[in-house]
Amino acid sequence: MWAPTDTAADLAPLGPNLWAATAGGLVQVVDGKASEQVRSPEIAWRAIAIVGDSVAAVGARNVTWKAGGAWRSEALPSGIEGHSIASDGKGWWVGTSAGVIRLNSSSGLLERRDFGPVRRIASDGVEVWALGEERFHHLPSVDTQPPPRSSGPWVGCVRSGRLVVAGAGGDQPLAVWEWSGMWRQLPGIPGTGSHITAMAAGSNSLMVAVAQDGLWQLSGKRWTRITAAPDALSSDAATIRPIKGGLLGAARSGGVWRLSSHKWERISLGSDLPTANIQAMADYQGVVYASTFDRGLLRLEGEAWKPVGGADGPKSPRQLAVCDGLLFVRETDGTLSSFDGAAWERNLLRHQVRRPWIGGICATPFGLALGGNGVVITGLPGAWKESVLPTPWKGVTASCVGWTGHEVAMGTGKDGLLLVNPETGATRVAPGGSADTWVTALLEQNGEITAGTAGGRIADARQGSHELVVGAPVTGLTTFSGWGSVAATRDGLYVREADSWVRLACPEADSLEPQCLLATSNALWVGGRHGILKMSRPRS
Repeated sequence: MWAPTDTAADLAPLGPNLWAATAGGLVQVVDGKASEQVRSPEIAWRAIAIVGDSVAAVGARNVTWKAGGAWRSEALPSGIEGHSIASDGKGWWVGTSAGVIRLNSSSGLLERRDFGPVRRIASDGVEVWALGEERFHHLPSVDTQPPPRSSGPWVGCVRSGRLVVAGAGGDQPLAVWEWSGMWRQLPGIPGTGSHITAMAAGSNSLMVAVAQDGLWQLSGKRWTRITAAPDALSSDAATIRPIKGGLLGAARSGGVWRLSSHKWERISLGSDLPTANIQAMADYQGVVYASTFDRGLLRLEGEAWKPVGGADGPKSPRQLAVCDGLLFVRETDGTLSSFDGAAWERNLLRHQVRRPWIGGICATPFGLALGGNGVVITGLPGAWKESVLPTPWKGVTASCVGWTGHEVAMGTGKDGLLLVNPETGATRVAPGGSADTWVTALLEQNGEITAGTAGGRIADARQGSHELVVGAPVTGLTTFSGWGSVAATRDGLYVREADSWVRLACPEADSLEPQCLLATSNALWVGGRHGILKMSRPRS
């Protein structure tokens, strides 16, 4: 399992040290260095809190905590998703998609209160507020309060025993409110950012992170900008936490930072991957490659992932295909590049075809097949052939592309699955149940195409076939020896058994939020929003 640990979703200061909740596990930092990393069935940790010297963290499906020197883990109830966690000095409250659950270090998950989604919990270690969508709940009592006029999703903290909140929407996105028996609006932030992403209370101040505008501090009635924050924190801070003589902050894509003596320094948590959010994978020359959303192309060398291409490589690779001894890369802007293991060729379509923007690629026995804006392109660089789609498909763009053995299968939005003959240009909608559905994944087997959709359906694209429902957007389809057909969805993996798709019991894959699959001779690779998983044997 490879997942990034260098970017934290949440931080919990513990004296001069800290714990961080990351996509790769829980990381303890002692004297500025990562000293302990805790993995569990939950991978993408979302929030972390401390009671005394005990620490607890929550992910989408699990809660893990340390008490008495030992780690324990417990799954959340079926159908409940974890979002946040906070301490009242005695135990923890876990914010979930259904409400809150009380966590005791010795007894595990206890009392459950279902009153709607709670994405954030505000606490000062004694007072605890659950920030629901329509009401705020003071815990452990049943006191509730409606939110102020600004709209959520909410961020908040507790300052001097009072709840302070800000909403990310509405007509006052930078408004901050305090509850003291009634809602009182605090002085307005003079910044220009879009909304507040994080908030924390100091001993005599209030600190907020404003998206695209940096960090601000309220002392008395005056807001002042905190010493020039790193660009990552200024753009989109996930959390900020006050510490003695300074501040901790975690950026959603830029690591963990500490402000001390008016200087910022980055704290290294270690990393198995340079980034998360895996878009596609390919087996090229016996090496596994992975494209990432914001850090370019990676390849696995031994047990480490290394960047490929440097300044010459693609900046934002999305899709990969191996064809004619080359690795082809479709970038986010629709351009096409190739790699021969040593050198890059960029923008291969720029001067050779009339409609260079493409939205899907795949390998065929006759070269690449590319689905573009109203066009299908086949062949190889220097010998491209265009098939312009006839009315009514002139403006259709591919979301994915496959090959049936004699036709290019072009997954689209409202037009479902189009089949295009690259020799004649003849275009037709595939029979079966995939029309009028956003096609997001394709699988070719013996000339037959199986299509997965954004609506969580999987259909054999042939006459008389029926659709099977997996319940979540389908992001990848493949076949793997010993398993047969495998589907990746946003909430986990499924395998085909007879006339149904069966969910695989694999918390590691679930936590990745899978986005792509790669089957090699001895492994099934799962790439997701939070890393990469290598699976070598079937799971029950």
